[in-house]
Amino acid sequence: MFTSQAPSMREGESGEKLLTIKPTTEMVIKRSTPISILCEAYICSAQRENTRLNEKYNPQQQKKQVSDFLVRPFFDTSVSSNITTQLGGHAYMPCRVKQLGNKSVSVSWIRRRDSHILTIDWLLFIADDRFRIFLVEPTCTWTLQIKYVQPRDAGIYECQINTSPKMSHLVQLNVVVPKIEIMGESDIHVMEGSSVSLKCVIRQSVRDPDYIFWYQNNKRVLDYGKGAKVISSERLDANTMVATLTINNAVRHDSGNYTCQPSNLDSASAYLHVLNVFITDLPRTFDLDFIQI
Repeated sequence: MFTSQAPSMREGESGEKLLTIKPTTEMVIKRSTPISILCEAYICSAQRENTRLNEKYNPQQQKKQVSDFLVRPFFDTSVSSNITTQLGGHAYMPCRVKQLGNKSVSVSWIRRRDSHILTIDWLLFIADDRFRIFLVEPTCTWTLQIKYVQPRDAGIYECQINTSPKMSHLVQLNVVVPKIEIMGESDIHVMEGSSVSLKCVIRQSVRDPDYIFWYQNNKRVLDYGKGAKVISSERLDANTMVATLTINNAVRHDSGNYTCQPSNLDSASAYLHVLNVFITDLPRTFDLDFIQI
C-alpha cells in the first residue's frame, strides 16, 4: 500500500520553476520540459517510497520476530534458588531451562564474587575437582555440584544463557558451620571403678555426619559390645545432635585426652582423670566436692 501527496510547484531564486515531488525528490523544470518526463520522475519517486515502506513493514520478518520471542528459552523459577548445606557436605544448585530447543544456545555457571566461569554446557573451566556439572535431559536441568563444601564457597552463583540479550538466574548458596563441644569442664575427674559419660554436642547441624569417631590419646576408641565402652548418638532436634561415649568401671589406664571427631567437621576434646581410691593419689589442692562417683 502506498500513499503520497501530489507534486507541488514553486519558483526558484533565478525565476525558474521547481517541481517538488514529496517526500525527497525535487527537480528543475523549464517551460519546454515534456510532461512525460515529469510523470516518469513522479512514478520513480513513488516506487522508491513504496520500497522503503515495504522494507519497514515486512510481515514475514515480523512473524519471525514474534515466533522467536514465543519460543525463546526461559528459567523455571519454581526450582529453589536458595540452597543451604553443611560444612563438609555436598551442595547441589539446579538451573532448569525451558524451551532450550536451539542447539547453538549454551548454559553456563558463573561464580559472582570473582566472575569466574565455572562451566559452559558440559565443559569445566576450574581446576578445583570438587566442582561437577550434571544434566537431567528430560527436564533440561543443569545442576552445579560442589563437593566437601567450605565456608569460602558461600555466595551467589549465576546460571546464564547466551541469548541476545543474555539471560541470568541467580542461586544463593549458604554454608552452615556446626559448633562442636564436649559438655562440662575440659578436665573431668572420676574415681576408679565408677562410670563416666562424655557427651559431644553438635549444634547447627542440618544433617547427620556420616560417622562420629572417638579417640583416646589419638587412638580410636572402639565399642566391642562388652559394655566397657559404649558409643551412641541421638538427634535432639532439627539442629542438634549428641554423641555419647560411656566408660563403665573406669580404671587408671582409661585416663587421657578424649577427642570427638565427626566426619568433615572440627573436633572437640576433654581430658579424663581416673583417680585411685587411695586419698594419697589426690592432688593436694583437689576439692573432694568435685569427685564424681
